[in-house]
Amino acid sequence: MDGRACGRMGRTGEGDGVNSEVLKPSASLFRSVVPPFPLAFGLMLRDLCGLTRFVETGTYHGDTARLVAPHFERVITIEAVQARYEAIDGPGWPENVTRIWTDSAKHLGDFVWRNMPTLFWLDAHWISNGTGPDEDPLMAGISYCPLRAELEQISPYNGYYEDVILIDDARYFLRPPIGRGHGVDWPSLDHIVELLPGRFIFVHGGILAAAPNKYRPQLNEWLLEHPDPGDERAPK
Repeated sequence: MDGRACGRMGRTGEGDGVNSEVLKPSASLFRSVVPPFPLAFGLMLRDLCGLTRFVETGTYHGDTARLVAPHFERVITIEAVQARYEAIDGPGWPENVTRIWTDSAKHLGDFVWRNMPTLFWLDAHWISNGTGPDEDPLMAGISYCPLRAELEQISPYNGYYEDVILIDDARYFLRPPIGRGHGVDWPSLDHIVELLPGRFIFVHGGILAAAPNKYRPQLNEWLLEHPDPGDERAPK
C-alpha cells in the first residue's frame, strides 16, 4: 500500500486506543438497520469533481466499501474497533479495497494524498443498539465521535487538495444525540464550518457535504433540481 504507514495496519499491530482483549464476535453482532451510502449523490460528486479515490471512516460491516468499489479506482475503509474489524475479516473483498484497523481520530491525515482527489465519507461516530455509551466494552479508549479530530487533520489541506467531504448524520451536529456519547464529543455546526474554510458547505439527504468552492454554481443548480424528500420545493 502506498502513502504513509498508519498506526495499525491489518490485525497484527499493537496500536493505541483499542481493547485487544475483546474476543472476536460473530459478524451478525454488528448487523443493524443502517442507511446505505447515497451512491447516486456520491457518483455525481465523483464526476463533477474528478474524484478517483474513496476513503471511509467506520467500516462497520463493510457494505459501503463493497458498494462503492466498482466506481472508484481505490477504496480505503478504516475501522477503529478491533472486534468489528476482525468480525468481517476473510476473503471476498474487492481487489481495490484496502481495509485498515486504526483510529481515524489519530491517523486520518495519513490518507490525505496529493494528486489523488478523494471522496471522504466520515461515518465513524458511534452507534449503539441500546447499550449505554459508557457500558460498551468495544469503545474502550476510542472517541464516540471522532469527527472533530478527523476534520482537524484534513483542515490544513483546505484549498490545496480537491477532496470532497461527506459527513453522515448531519442532524447530530445540529443537536447532540441522546444516549450516543457525551454532548461535548459532537462538534457543533459552526465548529465544523470553521474547520472547513474555503469550501461550499451544504446539507442534502441528511448528509453534510463540503466541496471545493469552485463547484458552488454547479452544485447549487443540482440542489435546486434535486430537492430532499419533504422539501417544500419538491414537486407535488
